[in-house]
Amino acid sequence: MCCGAPADLAAAPRAPAARTLIVVTAATALGLAGLRLALPAVCGLQAAGAQQRVFNTAFLAFDLAFCCCAALGAAVYCFATFAISRLLRDLLASVGLCALSSAAGFQALADLSSSAPWPDERIITSGLLYASCAFFAASFAGKSWRPESQVGSWAQLAAGLMTTAVFPVVMLPDAVGGRDTAAGTAYGMGSRAALVATVLLVGAAAGAFRLRRSGAQPVSSVESYFFVSLAFAALSRALSSARFDCWWVCSQVLFLESWLVFVGVGSVENAVAHKERTDRLDEMEALHDISWALVGAKTVRELVNLLANTVREKLGAAIVAVYLADEARESLEVAAISGPEICLKSLGARYRLLSTDRRPGFHSGHTARAFTTKEVQVAADVFVDVELVPWRIIARENGCAVSLPLIDKGEACGVLNLYFSDQRLLSPQRLRLLRTIAAAAGPAIENARSSETFRTGIRELNRAA
Repeated sequence: MCCGAPADLAAAPRAPAARTLIVVTAATALGLAGLRLALPAVCGLQAAGAQQRVFNTAFLAFDLAFCCCAALGAAVYCFATFAISRLLRDLLASVGLCALSSAAGFQALADLSSSAPWPDERIITSGLLYASCAFFAASFAGKSWRPESQVGSWAQLAAGLMTTAVFPVVMLPDAVGGRDTAAGTAYGMGSRAALVATVLLVGAAAGAFRLRRSGAQPVSSVESYFFVSLAFAALSRALSSARFDCWWVCSQVLFLESWLVFVGVGSVENAVAHKERTDRLDEMEALHDISWALVGAKTVRELVNLLANTVREKLGAAIVAVYLADEARESLEVAAISGPEICLKSLGARYRLLSTDRRPGFHSGHTARAFTTKEVQVAADVFVDVELVPWRIIARENGCAVSLPLIDKGEACGVLNLYFSDQRLLSPQRLRLLRTIAAAAGPAIENARSSETFRTGIRELNRAA
């Protein structure tokens, strides 16, 4: 089943995902046990009468209507995803969700169109079993097929649509027909069907978790949670001996809770995924602008100034500085800096990389360490070099600094320093972008230096001539 999670979410760490699934399973089991123990005392289910029938009808109408709408929306989403990806698992997910939606809708139609709800619920249990088979198959289906011709593509979509509509078409006559005279027998068969559905849903949850852990396909974590909750709902239905008894109420509450989890957690994941995609697009645009800035510069001074200003503007850094090494690589000079006016005073300052002084200084800070080790260094709070960020700025912010070595042909030629006023702005994704920028900036600076040296030599030769 597809819930809109991107591939990078699917590659989440394995252990935390497993722990979360175990916690969700245990919490659902405890919730079911607590609900079952509390129902007779809280709801007074042993009492009969008109008031109890009104409660049953109202609860049933809300439960089935909500699940019908939620499943229908999810089915449309998965079928649209199938139309784009042509993955078999998306089609099977759409089939299962459409079955649950139509089953809930038809059961509500059959129950509420008569004077009292049906004593059996063969429609909803049939839909649950049918959907469980589809979900189980979807969790182990990874094939895709996209026809080469336009006609074949439309034919595939038509076949997928007909497959999705099989259950609603088959069950519609049952919904508008009449009551089953053998209600007790039908309810017992529904319990056995629910037990089979429980086993299939457990397998579907395991399959979805396996796919997510392997990272072979973009699988949302909400799938496993949804299948687990739905499995407990099916198990409660299997333990029920008559409609509207305690176990039946538990099954309906968990059925509703499954869709609340599906809609709620799925919405949160999609919102996070949308935010990450938006950030990624912004960062790709920033990389494009920075690349053009590097290409358009004519001198080293112009290049480093463009680099500092563009990086600061596009990535939201408070301060950006470019340090360049001298020919002996014994000191670093602040070749460019972009930030508050108080920081501009350090432009042109030189700092030695090595010192016999044991006291903390530039030689022991993250900038010098990045140059000497050729590795990215991140520093937070008071560990930020005061040569980059004055103490008065560090004291009032919860910021961090990152130093990226500028390397050309295996040798460090400088350091790109960035300071963010909020540590949360330096995300792993942004750090990867900064590594890319630094990898491109190092050779660009060295090429500009070589060109500048060559032009200077030509001018000197011309003067001598």
